[in-house]
Amino acid sequence: MVNDFNTKCSLENFQTAVEICNLLKEVVPYFDDIVQQIVDFAKLKEQFDYCKAKQEKYVAKEREYKEQIKAANNRIEEMVKLLAEQKRNTELQIEEQKVMFSKLLDEQSSNLNKQLAKFEQDRQKIEDEYTLRLQKKEEEIKNAQKLNQKDIQAQIENERKNLELERENHRKNLQIEKLEFEKNQKLALEEVQNQQKEKDVKLQEELLVLMSQIREQEKLRRENASYTYTIEREQEKSKKAVYPEGCFGPNEWREYFGEVGEAPALPADIEKILDEPCPYYKKAKK
Repeated sequence: MVNDFNTKCSLENFQTAVEICNLLKEVVPYFDDIVQQIVDFAKLKEQFDYCKAKQEKYVAKEREYKEQIKAANNRIEEMVKLLAEQKRNTELQIEEQKVMFSKLLDEQSSNLNKQLAKFEQDRQKIEDEYTLRLQKKEEEIKNAQKLNQKDIQAQIENERKNLELERENHRKNLQIEKLEFEKNQKLALEEVQNQQKEKDVKLQEELLVLMSQIREQEKLRRENASYTYTIEREQEKSKKAVYPEGCFGPNEWREYFGEVGEAPALPADIEKILDEPCPYYKKAKK
């Protein structure tokens, strides 16, 4: 019974150990002095208190671990929410940038078309003016020919040539002005595109960083969940009987003595315990 008591204490089956101790206290007085000397209740209490304190320390430590993991998971959950919100805001910024850039391109395209239309109107207006002036000169030349006014005819023809040269210069200047305008518009568009590209690259980089941080937090959460699951599995295993081959376990007990119910597991450090000196006979092991 003493060995049974020690086993129950080692297996953290304290209620049964208390029952065994109470039973010993009832029956030991009926035995001789040798038995009473063997059953040292002070040492039994010391063994009980040691195992109880060890079990409470283990439970407290596991409870602390679980609370720390729970707190860490809460912080991770809050961090994931913040990162997800930042991710949504960044994605929204990217979409807004695309919309703004599209509107800006439409405005620039509209302005370009309006300005080109104005260039064409101005060109046509000047062309019409020069056409009228040249037609007038042609009529003056014909009239001079009819009147045989050769000097006046030569003067008008010279004026007509100057007018044609002036018209050609206007054409060239207007074309140069148009090309310069198109060049400036192209440069302005390229600048806007570069700015948009830089903003988009920056936002995409921010988005990648946020996604990486979210994945890291999710990884930590999975690791914590795995660790919690491992602790619970170990605790569950500790409640189940695990007997190495050759031990007189619950199956053997059931075969020879009958049903025993759920059997507790041996402690994880059973080999260490068995190698310790016997508390009753110092020269022997347990």
